[in-house]
Amino acid sequence: MSNETLFFILGISLVVVALVVSFGGLRFPNFPPSRAVLVGGIAVVALLVAATGVFAWRNGEDEQANRAEELASAASENEAEGNTTEADEEEGSGATTSTTPTTETTSTSTATTSTTTTLAGDPEEGAQLFNEQGCSGCHTLAAAGATGTTGPDLDGALKGKTPDFIKALDIDHARDGEVMLAYGMNGDDLPVLNGFPLRLVVPGYYGTYWVKHLNEVTVIDSVYDGFWMKSAYRIPDTPDNSVAPGTAPKSTIPINRFTVRSFITSVTDGAKVKAGRLRLRGIAFDGGKGIKEVAVSTDGGKSWIPAKLRRDLGKYAFREWTLPVKLAAGSWELKVRATNNGGDTQPMEPLWNPAGYLRNVVETVRVTAA
Repeated sequence: MSNETLFFILGISLVVVALVVSFGGLRFPNFPPSRAVLVGGIAVVALLVAATGVFAWRNGEDEQANRAEELASAASENEAEGNTTEADEEEGSGATTSTTPTTETTSTSTATTSTTTTLAGDPEEGAQLFNEQGCSGCHTLAAAGATGTTGPDLDGALKGKTPDFIKALDIDHARDGEVMLAYGMNGDDLPVLNGFPLRLVVPGYYGTYWVKHLNEVTVIDSVYDGFWMKSAYRIPDTPDNSVAPGTAPKSTIPINRFTVRSFITSVTDGAKVKAGRLRLRGIAFDGGKGIKEVAVSTDGGKSWIPAKLRRDLGKYAFREWTLPVKLAAGSWELKVRATNNGGDTQPMEPLWNPAGYLRNVVETVRVTAA
C-alpha cells in the first residue's frame, strides 16, 4: 500500500472519529466546550490530511500515466527507425526469433513496452542477440567486443572523459539460461536506482556485470577491449588471484565470479550475550558451485564445529546455517568458515591484490558472555 493511500485512509478515519465525538458532545450537555473546540480542530486537521492524500494520490497516477506514454512513444520511434525487419533476419545467417529463457522478471512488460527476444544465429557473423532502445538518441555498440555479449549503459558517462560503461560476458554463459534481463521488482517497474527501465542480472558474478539502465546487448566475434574490461575491475592472474602485499601482478584478468563467503548474523561484533547456551545463525554463499559445509570456531580458529545447513534454495541463494554453542562467562572469539562443492574454502588470512577485490577472509565476531 502506498504512502498516499495510507494518508487518505488515515484522514478519513480521523474525520469519522471527530464527527462521532462531536455528535456525542451535542447530545450530552456536560460535554466541556474546550473539548468541543479540540475535537473541531482534529476534524479540520483530518480533512487537510485527507485532501493531501487525495492530491498526492492523483498526482502519482498522472505521473505513472505520463511515464507510460513517454515510453510507448519512444518505443514507437525506435520501431520505426531501427528495429530488425523480417527481411533483414532472413538475410543474416538464418537467425530465428524465439523467446529469451526468462523468469517472471524478464517477460514482456506492457507498462514499459519492453520486449525481450533472442535471435539465435552464429556469433561469428555478428548476429544480434538483443537490441532494445530505451530512449531517443541513445548510443549503440559497434561490432567490436568480446566473444560474448556486451551491454552499454543507457545513461552514458557522467563526465565527458569517462568511458561509457560496457561489460562483456562469454557467449556460452550469456545463453545458458542463467543471465536475465529484469524490468520489474516487487510487482512494480524497476526503480531508477536499481536500473530502470532495464538491467542485466548475472547470478554469481560481481555487481560490475549487473549493468543498469541497459540499452543494448550485441553478439560480437573478437575480444572486447573497452576500458571497463581491459583496464578497470582487474584481478591478478594467479591461482588465488592474489600477489604479495605491495607488489604488482605480472598479468591480470577481469574480475568475474564471487569467492566463497560466510557470515554470523545472529550476533554482532562487540556484543554482550548471556552466558550459557547460545544459538548462532548465519549465511554462506559463493559464485555458483553451491555450499557444501559451514564450520564454526569458538576458540579463535583452534578447533572447528560443523554447523547444520538449512534448506538448499539454489546454487546462487544464501545458504542459511545454525549451530547451538555453550559460552561460559568471559570473552569469546567466534569465527565461521564455508567450503563450496568445488572444494574452495575461506582463508584464515586476507589475500592481497592492488585493487582490494575478492575479500573472503574468515570473518571474526568477538562477544562477551556474562
